[in-house]
Amino acid sequence: MINYTERLSLLMQDIVERVPTLSFIDMTDVLVFARFGRSTAEGAFATCPCLNLPPSEPGYYFWRDRATGRITRRSEWFVTKSPAVVIRGRPMKYLISFTLPRFCDQSLERSRKERFYRRASDRWIAKLDTVVHELYHIDPEQNGIRRLDRRLRRAPRYRAIQ
Repeated sequence: MINYTERLSLLMQDIVERVPTLSFIDMTDVLVFARFGRSTAEGAFATCPCLNLPPSEPGYYFWRDRATGRITRRSEWFVTKSPAVVIRGRPMKYLISFTLPRFCDQSLERSRKERFYRRASDRWIAKLDTVVHELYHIDPEQNGIRRLDRRLRRAPRYRAIQ
């Protein structure tokens, strides 16, 4: 049986060693893991939440009902707070989770990624794109999630705001 967490962690370590733009990432600050997600479900193939954000000021939290689309207020004093995740005494700064088997089943066909690649028949490219995409969420300033310039969406991907 394949240990996806180990294999994806090793792949990400190799990527950050080879790609100068990502060389600031210390993979010992990143917890990589897999979680269950049905192949037929919609949603993300992977996520990258930041754990080193300060708590927010109290504010309103709004929720959209999926059935009706109606927006309701959930709480008057909602405070966002990052959980503390410590592995072997070391606090993690980011979590990268991959939804299995959805991540493994993805392809370029009929996806937004298809237009960026010439040979859409190479299914592995969709998975590699997802891995690199999640790494690009890690902010070089370590202040949260990297902000990308939305004007660059049609240009080559992943240019960070200077």
